Formats: sequence, structure tokens, C-alpha cells
Amino acid sequence: MQAHFNPVSIWMRGLLEEEYGVPTRSLKIRTNAREQVPGWEPPTWMNIQQLPKGQRVDVPLARGKINAVMLPEIAPHLVFNTPGVRRLWPNFREVEKDYYTRTGIFPIRNVIVVKH
Repeated sequence: MQAHFNPVSIWMRGLLEEEYGVPTRSLKIRTNAREQVPGWEPPTWMNIQQLPKGQRVDVPLARGKINAVMLPEIAPHLVFNTPGVRRLWPNFREVEKDYYTRTGIFPIRNVIVVKH
């Protein structure tokens, strides 16, 4: 399977491992659609699958089949209308500020990759 991986999700996986001790190899990754970095192949150890066409991560999340989602933007219908679903860090602004203060790196939302 050729995957097109979203740079933000790659960043988040690294951040989870470095900051919170969640081993990247322990993640079972399910995606809504093909990701956004053409030509990148995931490592063979990465457990990544695209959900069936037309299915989005919010459905298995609401049913408890997926433990967490990483979205580039907050999905208000998930957080406010799905019992048992909440932000991992309700104080996300403080968490971002702390990370920036400690590292000098501003938490990203988008990445531009230029190949020359």
C-alpha cells in the first residue's frame, strides 16, 4: 500500500513519543483517506490502514472502536455531541505555551515541504 502521509500527523506521533512516552510502534493508525505527502512510504512496522470508503474516524470513535483521533482542526460535533469524547488536553493552550517555553518550537498545525 502506498500511503500519502500528513506531516502534522507525523509530527504528532513524534511528539507523543518524545513528550509523553507513547511508543510510535504501539499505535494502530486508521485514516479517513490517503494522506498528503506523495511518494512517502510508511515503515513496514507501522500499523496503518485506511478506513473503508465513506467511513470516517468519528464513527468508530463514537462506538469506542478507536481510542483517539488526531485532527488538524477541532471537530466540535465530536467533542460536544459524542458521550465519552473529549479533548486529551482540555487546557491545550497552556500545554502549547509550556512546550514553546521549554523548546522554543511553536506547535505546528500545517507544514509546507519544498523539494528542490
